[in-house]
Amino acid sequence: MIPETRRATNLDARTVGDRLNIEIERGTQAIVDTVRDTLTEALGNLKPRLEGLLAEKGLILEDVLVRPLALEQFRPTS
Repeated sequence: MIPETRRATNLDARTVGDRLNIEIERGTQAIVDTVRDTLTEALGNLKPRLEGLLAEKGLILEDVLVRPLALEQFRPTS
């Protein structure tokens, strides 16, 4: 789940046993998969080390990639 979804929903308030209806948006999933595959190929042996450094800060690789693309950047200003 991307950070924007967690921020914009109440999923963090759910507990074990709560019923949920979760739908995966296929276009977004394709982009995430492509970025993940590209990074894995480009970083090679450095990827596990980068993930380790991020984990020390409580982050995952997807957090770093998705935050710059937060929806707030694309909302029209009036």
